[in-house]
Amino acid sequence: VRSSPLHACARPLRWPFVLSRNRTRAPAPEPEYMTPTLEAHPRAPTDVGHILGPMDASPPTSALARFVATCPVPERVRDVARRYLLDWLGSTIAGGEIEPPTLLRGVIASLGGAPQATVLHDGARTSAPLAAMANAAAAHVLELDDLDRASITHPGAPVIAAALAVAERDALDGDALLDAIAVGYEVCIRVGEALGP
Repeated sequence: VRSSPLHACARPLRWPFVLSRNRTRAPAPEPEYMTPTLEAHPRAPTDVGHILGPMDASPPTSALARFVATCPVPERVRDVARRYLLDWLGSTIAGGEIEPPTLLRGVIASLGGAPQATVLHDGARTSAPLAAMANAAAAHVLELDDLDRASITHPGAPVIAAALAVAERDALDGDALLDAIAVGYEVCIRVGEALGP
């Protein structure tokens, strides 16, 4: 069980709405490296802070998009994301042998797709979305992948699979991949908590 790479490196170690299990307690202050400089929308609702924290006061989708586009990722967070990527690779390799991902790879092969990204188990190349789907299924099928209990999600399977497929398709470097993983975890966990019980 772990939280996002950004949570693991935040000072203080308690992020608002993510590590706190008591929803009535006031959120911890936002770490300064995660606070993008944004102007509040003049007609923004005042109650979105409980969803996304103090990042922005504009409607949630706009605030989330702005956060994803402007979030700086420190090197120490990339180090955590690197470990998450290695863990995900282990789950994906092990899960690739199981029947459900094997059946899915058969469907993906029949669909074709531009050779943009790699399906890790067999090295087949297909479109980035189909490769991400195949790799995410393999990562999750054995239930060895990560879990964030507060958001009730397994963020690694979808986040890393999508980030890897897009990074391969767009020929991005390792830092861009690790940044996408870190920010993807953050968004997955925050949205999961906002929509969860």
